[in-house]
Amino acid sequence: MVEVLGELRAQYAGYMRRAVAGVAASGPSLRLALRDARPDAHIDAVLDPVLKYVDDISSMLARALSHRRAYVGVLRGLWDSMGSEALLFYEEDLKQRSSWTRRVLAAGAVERIGEIFRSMIRNQLEQEVKEKDLEAPAPIAKLNELNSSSANGGSINVY
Repeated sequence: MVEVLGELRAQYAGYMRRAVAGVAASGPSLRLALRDARPDAHIDAVLDPVLKYVDDISSMLARALSHRRAYVGVLRGLWDSMGSEALLFYEEDLKQRSSWTRRVLAAGAVERIGEIFRSMIRNQLEQEVKEKDLEAPAPIAKLNELNSSSANGGSINVY
């Protein structure tokens, strides 16, 4: 029985990865949106096509998936994918040693997208929401860590 349950979980995880990959590939790239943004661009203007896509996908998933946890799984996977794109952009920008404003834009974009995904998950799960459902995916945590370490690394301490 334990082996069967393990196989079912592995199959479910594989299906979920494929679904998320398809959803993420069919939408606009956060990395490209950040790369093509002007340094003085407002975050909402940069994120507009990405957020519109997320909203459309969320509506379609809510209608298509009867199981709320499957809906949340796809949303979290999409959130993770967008976090990976933002992290890739951030790391590339660090290597190029370009203006810090682009990295601030990336960090702000990740924060804004996180707020939206958390809100969607809360609305879907209502009282069943758990803290782990609202935690930022690993790429976003790494981006936040890089952002805080680069901000602290650039400061001057006279003591």
